[in-house]
Amino acid sequence: MNFKLKQKLCLLFLLLFLLICLPKFSYAVTDTKNFNYTPMEEIPGFSRPASYEAYILAVYKFGLWTVGISAMLMISIGAFMYITSAGNTSTTGKAKEIIFDAIAGVILALTSYVLLYTINPNLLDIKGVNQMIDDAARSYDGTYPTIDSPLPTTCTDSKWKDIFSSVASSSGLDACLLEAVTAKESSCNQQPSRTNGGQDCGAMQTRASGCPGAPSCSDLETDPKKAVECGAYYLKHNYVPNRPSPPEQVIHDMYAGYNGGPGALAWSGSCGDEMKNSYGNKYEKWDCPKDCGGYCVVPARTATVLNYYNKCKNP
Repeated sequence: MNFKLKQKLCLLFLLLFLLICLPKFSYAVTDTKNFNYTPMEEIPGFSRPASYEAYILAVYKFGLWTVGISAMLMISIGAFMYITSAGNTSTTGKAKEIIFDAIAGVILALTSYVLLYTINPNLLDIKGVNQMIDDAARSYDGTYPTIDSPLPTTCTDSKWKDIFSSVASSSGLDACLLEAVTAKESSCNQQPSRTNGGQDCGAMQTRASGCPGAPSCSDLETDPKKAVECGAYYLKHNYVPNRPSPPEQVIHDMYAGYNGGPGALAWSGSCGDEMKNSYGNKYEKWDCPKDCGGYCVVPARTATVLNYYNKCKNP
């Protein structure tokens, strides 16, 4: 085997390795709450993805598109060279080489895609931690999930601790509750991607127009204390204290109201009075296993907040 052929094979195998392994590596990287990423550049055809995992998936798909487009271009060039070679063996040989390399690249790209899809289709659908939790929560059976993950390190910074303590004093809420909700919503990232069509923003992902003084999203993103004050307002005003004990139940319910609105805390007619949750309380709309309506993903989210709350209380 000559050196040139060895070199080509090495490059082709490297391409195959990257196409197969990139989704796996990025899937593993997303399994952390401590990694924040704000894309700085747009991916052609994908704009500016809103999260790290979406950015990696866009790069992967763009790579596949690039391979296909480049292959078509090179095959066209090779075919043109072959047609116009006029019997020149050197030119025809080079044309065949170009066509072969282009086809080999397409085959490798398709092979990587088929292999990943055969192993597990989810490898081609890179998800962040919250999305994976939400997907798992759709099989909710009435028992609150148990979540055990460390607090994002950003939330333990003295700047954030001072903000949580100050807002807790003025709002009457527990500083650890404010920290837990902020950790769940943004990993204490001051300027996370806006959600809900760009309406929810800031470290606590609240709708700015609903906060006292009607601040703008820019206000919440440049002043983290305002963002936490806005979140505290939503926590207090969306909470309906139907089930005041035990304390863990209150944490679940406060975040359920924060995430799903006060309507989520209304008593569930589907579960009735006879059904009780793991705390011995009647079910509300958000946690009724018989008919969770639009709140199926909320139990796992409240469990994440409770986990962060406990981590804050017992570092």
